[in-house]
Amino acid sequence: MITRASSALSALSRRPVRALFVLLLAGLVCYAPSLRGGFVWDDTFLVEHNPFIRSPILSFEAFRHCLDFNFSSNFYRPVQTLSYIMDYWFWALQPLGYRITNLLLHVLCGWLLYLLLRRLLPALSSSTPATPATGDRSADTAALVLALLWVIHPVHSATVAYISGRADSLAVCFALLAWLSFESATNCSRRASQILHYSLAFIAGLAALCSKEMGSIWLAFFAARLAFLPLGNSISGQWPRKALAFAGGALVLLAYLALRGSVHTPPRLPGPPPEAFATRLVLMGRALGDYASLLLAPIHLFMERQVFPAYDPALRNATPFFPYHALFLGGLLFAAALGCGAWQRAPGRALRVAGAGWFLVGFLPISNLVPLNASVAEHWLYVPSIGFLLFALGCWQALPATRQPVVATACLSLAVPLLMLRTNLRSADWLDQKTFVQQTIEAGGRSPRQRLMYGGILLRRGQYAAAETVERDLARDCPKLTAAQIQLALNLSLQGRYEESEGLLRDVLAKRNFDDPRMVLAATRALAQLPTGSDAESRARREADRAQLAVELDAALRRTPDRWDLINMKAQQLAEHGDLTGAIQLTTDYAQTHWWHYDSHLLLGELSYDNGRPDAALACYEDASRLDVHEATTWPRRAALHLLRGEPALAYDVQQVALRRAPADPANHRLLALILNQLGRTEEANGETAQANRLQAASAAVGAAMVD
Repeated sequence: MITRASSALSALSRRPVRALFVLLLAGLVCYAPSLRGGFVWDDTFLVEHNPFIRSPILSFEAFRHCLDFNFSSNFYRPVQTLSYIMDYWFWALQPLGYRITNLLLHVLCGWLLYLLLRRLLPALSSSTPATPATGDRSADTAALVLALLWVIHPVHSATVAYISGRADSLAVCFALLAWLSFESATNCSRRASQILHYSLAFIAGLAALCSKEMGSIWLAFFAARLAFLPLGNSISGQWPRKALAFAGGALVLLAYLALRGSVHTPPRLPGPPPEAFATRLVLMGRALGDYASLLLAPIHLFMERQVFPAYDPALRNATPFFPYHALFLGGLLFAAALGCGAWQRAPGRALRVAGAGWFLVGFLPISNLVPLNASVAEHWLYVPSIGFLLFALGCWQALPATRQPVVATACLSLAVPLLMLRTNLRSADWLDQKTFVQQTIEAGGRSPRQRLMYGGILLRRGQYAAAETVERDLARDCPKLTAAQIQLALNLSLQGRYEESEGLLRDVLAKRNFDDPRMVLAATRALAQLPTGSDAESRARREADRAQLAVELDAALRRTPDRWDLINMKAQQLAEHGDLTGAIQLTTDYAQTHWWHYDSHLLLGELSYDNGRPDAALACYEDASRLDVHEATTWPRRAALHLLRGEPALAYDVQQVALRRAPADPANHRLLALILNQLGRTEEANGETAQANRLQAASAAVGAAMVD
């Protein structure tokens, strides 16, 4: 049986197309539950409300801005934004398409890894340096097994099942493509083919860095490959060719730094001071222990893992499965195992050295030696896990030859189904926001942000009492978390407990127990929106609150003048006070300097129409419609304005586009009926009116059923 299984696997591994099919099938089995999911967590602002992904004409702008332009983000990932542009072009805002892209990217990464390992394993598995080749059957089989284990490992679910996590797979995909292109170029005999492959390697390498900052560690892997393995089939002239390859890698890095240096980075909000170096060394050991547990036994999976929550009392004991000292000890043992395995003079040593080195290079940037936005993150293992698998293969090669088939069959027979089952179960956690947050908290990820998100979800669902319990517990555990107190105040207001809400908000503003200036604005705005009482004192307090809101809003705009949410709030405030000219001027200034921003053109159109300037409103709506290939808001407004200007034929053409984009909207059919009447096509107009009535009745029936 072992022989037959080995023969079948060997036959599959020798055919790249068959290997791709195996990896695709395994990926589908593992991540099928996640395909039914929606937008979760950061997907809201990276996909749903991201102005850069709505039209291909915005592709160039992706290289001129950070990933999240409206906040203090310094993540430069234009290729990730480009991938969302392509998804939006084909799928609009249907999450299924984005999730299919994530899955296919992950499988493609696994397949490219298989192709690369086919080239590298023959040299790494031999006792003396050898030229990478593709004809070694055992290397082909090992490459497919490692790629399969990598594809199905549950620790990668945060990259595959989470739409916003695709930066890792994009970086790995382009890095592997660049490496394979370079390997192909070194073996090309024709000059034109060499130039083509080297050019592809340069472009793909630059795309890897522009996908995620961690893509830069592939330059270290590539440098190690140049240092220890020969180039091509020729033995002569190795170092001059390697020197040129090193120069090419340096050129990729310089090109990336030039692109990144041209980006305007918004000012960052103040954060906690960095830990002392000695403390970071302790964090490094604990993180390594947690990562080792995730690789060896991926049972407790959740986002926002912490190994030293110094700034949050609620998280000081938030790792229930492994105490901090056990994590540190586990990290030391894992490091010792890597060191001993690399030191041992036994078959497979080159693989163990390469695997340990690969893991170490991938681990150092995420080890907490450099301050990060989290202590541990599962998706950060996307690259280091490759080194772990290489090390495991080297350990297997150290076994006696007679035991290798038995051990391999036993381990794979147990590991493959268990890993696939765990990944399948984990991928179901990403169905929607509530499921994700609940599963994260139940698994041990009780971070303040997760608990705050959970309270917000309950609040939006109208479960005020349950949300209040969550928010009060969080406010008690984290007294400096002002967002929890503001959310609790909003909850109390929705319950009609206005005095409690006002008292809590005034207490928040009096203490000013926070560094984020946005919290001042949020609390002041919540106060200003509370209902006004009937007595004179209550009216005076509310007027004072609204005046203070204007002051805080102006102060926030001076600190961050490019934030659209502040510009929008100020323009609405000016319009409410009758200053339409000031609102239009403010919005115009923003729209001119941010020509790509759909919402600013839309608001400018509304303000212009309210100010009695229909021609200007029409121009603004036309500008907005060019920035979104699927939007359906401006087209009926444009049609109505054309009708107002006495252009029914043009209004008809525009309204046809509106109907194609929103065919289930009764208002679109009613407007078309009005246009048809103007054109003298009464019978068609009556048909559109009847269709509008049917759609409205169907909508009312669905709403009544939901209420029942």
